[in-house]
Amino acid sequence: MGIVRWGTGSAGEWTIKFVPPQKHKINLLESKHLVPLPAMVFLGLKSDYWVWAIKGSKFDPEAEAFHVPLPNVYLHSYQPCGRICWGDNKPPLASPNTITKAWELFISSPFNGHLSDGKSRAQPSDVRVQIQKAVKRSSYPVKDLISTNQTIAKLVAAITDD
Repeated sequence: MGIVRWGTGSAGEWTIKFVPPQKHKINLLESKHLVPLPAMVFLGLKSDYWVWAIKGSKFDPEAEAFHVPLPNVYLHSYQPCGRICWGDNKPPLASPNTITKAWELFISSPFNGHLSDGKSRAQPSDVRVQIQKAVKRSSYPVKDLISTNQTIAKLVAAITDD
């Protein structure tokens, strides 16, 4: 899908892209896997980006936010959670014109063991094990997701200072 929200706040210009549940080509452990992932909400503010999972297939700002079942994304200890660790990658400044490019850079990046724990109920120590198991499935098991105990709207408001 595409841009579902855009605005400016005291922190600057921000853009939100919604990605419905679908299969993505994931670069995991130096090999590519076609993996079903849940719906995701991708927020960009300046050169920082956040990503969360939601249940369902339509964007809902009041939806419960879950930790995205992927490595390289911070948990609660880095508030607000969901901030992406880009490694050596340099994402573009967030805007409606660049959000898709940033998303493609994120989802095609190599996912390593950095920040791979705490993202899966079935595989709490390393979500990559669960990702490899999901390859055989048609959809990601949403019962495996771990809640942030926040809604998308509250997380976005905390980041954008709205």
